[in-house]
Amino acid sequence: MIQITYLRDQAAVHLKGHAQNAPLGHDLVCASVSILAYTLAAFVLKLADKGQTENFTASLLPGEAHIACTPTESERSAVTLVFDSICTGFHLLSEQFPENVGFEAG
Repeated sequence: MIQITYLRDQAAVHLKGHAQNAPLGHDLVCASVSILAYTLAAFVLKLADKGQTENFTASLLPGEAHIACTPTESERSAVTLVFDSICTGFHLLSEQFPENVGFEAG
């Protein structure tokens, strides 16, 4: 199971585990979670490149990922919107595939 934790106030998402819904290379649940995580990481890195975040983390490893940033005050609402949007996708996956994806927001 992939366990996803979203810390909204900290603009941080942590993912750990494997979906184990299908054989390696054929797991659509894993692919769905992965593309959402990569999209969020790309957004955070883009902010960092533009100097719109004070610090950032985008670590994407097999079975574990951590994506977080501290946006500038002018970017806070945009960052929250993007994190909320991506996490809506994670939440939908957890509802559709509860044996493969767990989602917790705090």
